[in-house]
Amino acid sequence: MTNHFDRLSSAFAGFQTSTRNRPDGGVLFEIKDGSGGTITRAISHMQLHNALQMEWLISSIRRDMAASPEHLPAIAALQSQQRFDMPTYVSR
Repeated sequence: MTNHFDRLSSAFAGFQTSTRNRPDGGVLFEIKDGSGGTITRAISHMQLHNALQMEWLISSIRRDMAASPEHLPAIAALQSQQRFDMPTYVSR
């Protein structure tokens, strides 16, 4: 494993990761979490070898993982527990 693959694996250490080479020099990166969810990313050769682009890639994958449906709170938890009417305005 080269340095960029080590960096991807260590960024997602709590998850099962795998890579497959692509003909264009990039890789197909796959992350599986404990609940069976999978996130797959096609990573270009440039992203693998550029430190800034690698950081952006890692942060975007983390953002997508945080926004996946199994990690979002239930709708009931987002709704207010107090119900009240909206204010009405009367012109005089």
